[in-house]
Amino acid sequence: MAKKGLKLKPGHSKEDRKQLRQSLGSLRSLTVQPVTRKRYEEGLQRFYAYLGRENLDLPTKRDKMDHLVSDYIE
Repeated sequence: MAKKGLKLKPGHSKEDRKQLRQSLGSLRSLTVQPVTRKRYEEGLQRFYAYLGRENLDLPTKRDKMDHLVSDYIE
């Protein structure tokens, strides 16, 4: 569900709209909700813990990553 944006009433200037956009934060920070970002970070920490328990290194090549993530999920 998308977050409702702040709206200005008609008649506000371009500068008012610019200030409002700046107060919302960066576009990057607005694309993922904080609760979702927290879940992503927790999942990543669990994955890193798995790597540590299994004495595995994070691959530097993408083609090696698929197999590793598949094993982790299973």
